[in-house]
Amino acid sequence: MDDPPASALRAKRNSSMRVALDLVKSGRADACVSAGNTGALMAIARFVLKTLDGIDRPAIAHMLPNEKGGSTTVLDLGANVDCSAEQLVQFAMLGCALVSALQGRERPTGRAPECRGRGDQGQ
Repeated sequence: MDDPPASALRAKRNSSMRVALDLVKSGRADACVSAGNTGALMAIARFVLKTLDGIDRPAIAHMLPNEKGGSTTVLDLGANVDCSAEQLVQFAMLGCALVSALQGRERPTGRAPECRGRGDQGQ
């Protein structure tokens, strides 16, 4: 799917992404996997599945192995190119909830990067 996310959301109601996410929403599937346009998937997921109260945007998450033999969960991974400081804090909250649910950790810690301006990103 090479369509812009908004176009995919409005015009492609029978796309494989939309059908897969409808199956997740109905409980007939537990997950959705796509090799298509990530922005389109995020837009359709936000529309079909909604977000939790107090969360503005969905985030992509991945668990990476760490030096201690465990894993570190990172969220966003570049899918949201223009985030506010509040949204970064929301991603940290989502990450903590995800780690708690998947790993059974009662009080995982989460961190959002410092927000000093676009020129300092990643530093």
